[in-house]
Amino acid sequence: MLKHPKFTQCILTCALFSLLFVSSCIKHPDAGPGLHNVKLSKFYAEHWYDGKPMYADSFNVTYNSKGDPIKVRGKFISTGYPQILISYDNQGRVKAILHAYDNGFYETANKYIYQPNSNVVIDSIFHFGAFNTSTLEILSTLGGDQLENRLTFDNQQRIVKIVQTPYLYTNDGSMIKTISYNNAGNANKISTTITSNLQGNSSKDEFPVYDNKVNFHRLHPVWQLIDWDYSKNNPFTATNYNNLGLPTEINFSYPAPTLSGEGLFRLPFEYMKLSYQ
Repeated sequence: MLKHPKFTQCILTCALFSLLFVSSCIKHPDAGPGLHNVKLSKFYAEHWYDGKPMYADSFNVTYNSKGDPIKVRGKFISTGYPQILISYDNQGRVKAILHAYDNGFYETANKYIYQPNSNVVIDSIFHFGAFNTSTLEILSTLGGDQLENRLTFDNQQRIVKIVQTPYLYTNDGSMIKTISYNNAGNANKISTTITSNLQGNSSKDEFPVYDNKVNFHRLHPVWQLIDWDYSKNNPFTATNYNNLGLPTEINFSYPAPTLSGEGLFRLPFEYMKLSYQ
């Protein structure tokens, strides 16, 4: 039976988009000339309170044989300062990101589900529970109802919309973020709408200001996903950069200027010194 040519074209277009989207999830972003094999190897960080350092630690980043980060671990692991554990599926896509302790319990856990033939990824968030230390499978949650972030990506595999239900800080309603990118490849307008019976409805627009250096999130897709940061440049001016244009010393007020509204890597730090290899 002959199919209508427009129907055939539609099927081919959808299949091609699906292939491109899935492939992009396993392909490293182009960070720039001379940066293809550069990795974040470690960093020193401080959390300040009332003008004084309250917590300081040094973190090492561990990679698997494919060059994907699987662990970000400090010397001191405690409530509010967990290690980060990352797992991948058989297509190399991020499967789960856990901010966890050493005893098989996590502080927060993000589980990612990739929708077939779609540019939408479901990010389910769990608070306080147990996990399998070998597979990082989430075994339980003690924090009540889970949250869901519905992440929509554009054809350059950048997040352009986030729908969070319920809203994290009131556990009701929803939050919608819409991200627009300029010709420089930076998120130049972020519109946030919050619907909440407890807090009331609100909306705001943000217009981040960027440096002209390399955004270190571009060194690996997992850094981009954790902070929802797909911009080419940094939404801050670092104190120091290396000869490749990567920030090596950052000093800012918490929360850091990230789309998540939290610190870099979802950790509460105001000062960081980063090293690369």
